[in-house]
Amino acid sequence: TATATSVRVPFLDFAPDFVEAIVNGEKKATTRCPGPKDTDHTSDLEAVISQGWALAKCQQRPFALLDVESSETRIVRDIDDTLARVEGLKTGTELQRILRR
Repeated sequence: TATATSVRVPFLDFAPDFVEAIVNGEKKATTRCPGPKDTDHTSDLEAVISQGWALAKCQQRPFALLDVESSETRIVRDIDDTLARVEGLKTGTELQRILRR
């Protein structure tokens, strides 16, 4: 049996400018950069990947339940236009620039 300390609600934290696009179904992917340069210290990526779903939050408030269909690892320079469009952006270069901020 699971104890209260071993159960984790998987969540992804989003900036306010992404909420509407997620709720409307326009944004169907999110790119995260786990590791030493990670700027997202609040999302629980390990739980999201292992459980296949996430509670989307913005400023500590939940706003959507997400089904995580897949997860992949890419080097930033390998991010292409196809992934960028799923993210709601136009080009892979644009997404790479955002991730390098």
